[in-house]
Amino acid sequence: MISSLRISINEGLLLDDLGDEIIDHVCSAVEEKINNGERFIDSYNEVIQSFGSTDGIQQTQKETATTIMFKSYLLVALRNHLRQRFYTIINIGGLAIGVASCLIIGLFVLNELSYDREFPNVDRLYRVDTEIKFGPNHFILASTTPGFASALGTDTPDIEAWVRVRRAGSRFLQATDGREVAKVENVFRADSSLFKVLQIPIIEGNGINALKDINSVVISRSLAEKYFGSANVVGQSIRFTDDPQDYKVAVVFEDLPANSHIHPELFLSMLGSKESFSTSLVGGGDATTYVLDPPRYK
Repeated sequence: MISSLRISINEGLLLDDLGDEIIDHVCSAVEEKINNGERFIDSYNEVIQSFGSTDGIQQTQKETATTIMFKSYLLVALRNHLRQRFYTIINIGGLAIGVASCLIIGLFVLNELSYDREFPNVDRLYRVDTEIKFGPNHFILASTTPGFASALGTDTPDIEAWVRVRRAGSRFLQATDGREVAKVENVFRADSSLFKVLQIPIIEGNGINALKDINSVVISRSLAEKYFGSANVVGQSIRFTDDPQDYKVAVVFEDLPANSHIHPELFLSMLGSKESFSTSLVGGGDATTYVLDPPRYK
């Protein structure tokens, strides 16, 4: 076989089928030497030299070196994987788990970094925390006393605006005929500066005047559609099962996304809470206080 190949090459009769045969022969010979512990490049050079140093074989070497190398690597890898299937499953499975884990971690990090980005003024928005230390105890709370916000706004001129938001539990809405029609899980009380500070997207209504009236409410799009069947409900009234007073819808706001730290469905006016008038800086309930920093010009 070797002698016949050399004759064809010396005579310059390197046909396509002969070229393929040479490539297959070289690949097999290279693979055999690699399996015996030799390096690929050394194995390749030895196999080429076994054909002789004629012009024909040198030209074939130049034209097929890349193809032979790629095909040899591919064949060796495929045969090794088929011979050692157990280790192949472990390696491929480990690679798949590693890639999937990296993707999941990346998506998690991106989601965490996107929190509260729905607020246009997020770069100027701050939440006031309370740090409590006594003895060996140390607590950091995401809340303040109701009187703290007004004192902060008075004593700190650099604050553009502030708002208190306080959870008010869940409430049940009822229709005009007394039927219970909806349970509202996330009810909050807030000051009238709510939309100036947090700047929650508004679908309908005037955020500046919202919650200035003790009997006004602002509701989310999903609650408006659930209770009224439409988001265009400003001026209409709602009623709670535990309260005979009618409340007038002042604003319908857009639902906040899942990557937000707050998911309100309904805001009541802070004026309806007696504790909101407290000036004490100790006790008297708790509220989350947000402050808006004035724009900074570089």
